[in-house]
Amino acid sequence: MGVDLRLLPVDFLSMSLTGDVACHRSFVRWGFSHTVLTLPGNRAAWEAFKGIGAEPVPRTVDVSTWTGQRVPDGSLEGETMYGRLRERDAYDCPFTWLPAAKLKPVLAEFWPRSPTTAYIAACPDDMMVILDWH
Repeated sequence: MGVDLRLLPVDFLSMSLTGDVACHRSFVRWGFSHTVLTLPGNRAAWEAFKGIGAEPVPRTVDVSTWTGQRVPDGSLEGETMYGRLRERDAYDCPFTWLPAAKLKPVLAEFWPRSPTTAYIAACPDDMMVILDWH
C-alpha cells in the first residue's frame, strides 16, 4: 500500500466551557486546521506510520478544516469542503492525530527534502497533527 496522506496541523486548539455551568461542567476542545500538507506516495513509509503511535481524535475535540466535510449534492457531490472534521476518513476509519514530535523523525527519514517536512519541523513539538488518509 502506498501512502496517500494529508497532514492537518491543528493551528489553534483551545478549551471551551459548554453546557449549563450550574448543572455540570463539560469541557470540549475546539480548534481549526487551516493548513493542508500533502506527501508524495511512498510505499516504504507505510510500515513506519503503522507504528508511529497516532491515536483517534477524541469525540470531545471539534476541529474545523478545509477537508472536514463533503459536498452533499450537485455537480461537486463528494468533493471535500470546509467544515467540522468528519468522524471517519475516506477508508471509513476514525481520524487519528499525534504530536508533531512523533511525526518529525518519520518525515525526515522518508521525505527529507519535502516542504511538508520543513513545515512540520518548524512546528512546536506538542502541536497536534491530524492524519487524513485519502
